[in-house]
Amino acid sequence: MMLCSVPGSNEEKLRRAFDNAKDLHVTTFKTRDPKTIEVAQKVGYEGYFKLSGADNPGIAFKVTSLLAKHGLNISHLKTTDEEAPFGGTTLFLMEGIVNVPEALSAGFNIDKIRSELVELGDSLNCDVSLEDYSADEEFVESLF
Repeated sequence: MMLCSVPGSNEEKLRRAFDNAKDLHVTTFKTRDPKTIEVAQKVGYEGYFKLSGADNPGIAFKVTSLLAKHGLNISHLKTTDEEAPFGGTTLFLMEGIVNVPEALSAGFNIDKIRSELVELGDSLNCDVSLEDYSADEEFVESLF
């Protein structure tokens, strides 16, 4: 996202330059005072993910890399570990909120992402889930 200010005489020239940019979508707004524009990104998808399983190096990296590969932003993330009730091993716990801007890519497929997370979890000996989520500040505050 970018906010720029140009003299009125260059406005159309700048707009044409953006229009000629390949593989770039640009929306412009004309205003007299840049402070009058409010830009708020709309969320196209929001989900709650959770992982629990045997602790081993790289779990957080692997899960967050998979989420990033599909364009998911992590807005909240919490990690902890605890002793397993039986067996004395350490369990790794990770949970968070992810979202994607409203302008979703053409290939965004939440079922595919869920499937890949389950496959990754199986390979790491962990349970991983991603559920649809609707913004609830009390829920977020209870997590973090």
